[in-house]
Amino acid sequence: MKIYSEDGTKVELIIRNYKGPFMNDIKVLIIEDEPLIAEDIAACLRRCDYRVTGIVYSAEDALPELARNPPDIAMIDINLNGGQEGISIANAINERFLYSVCISHFL
Repeated sequence: MKIYSEDGTKVELIIRNYKGPFMNDIKVLIIEDEPLIAEDIAACLRRCDYRVTGIVYSAEDALPELARNPPDIAMIDINLNGGQEGISIANAINERFLYSVCISHFL
């Protein structure tokens, strides 16, 4: 990525020396029971340079995947499997692993 300041050097130098996370350093796990929606979310995240580390389709698969390959953030369908499982898995994730973001395709 090349970004230039008005004099053509300062911003590029700051970016090159920056040690913080860029989007491709942020690992995302998607927990969504509908494969087409999960793949669409993954494609959008990849276009924005996030690193999708996995997609799981159930709450039962989420915790083992989190332990095996811990992400920085999890995107969770609130209405997982037609119920409120997404909220339960978000609570479990927040207690054990990381911050989570709850999403629903019913927005």
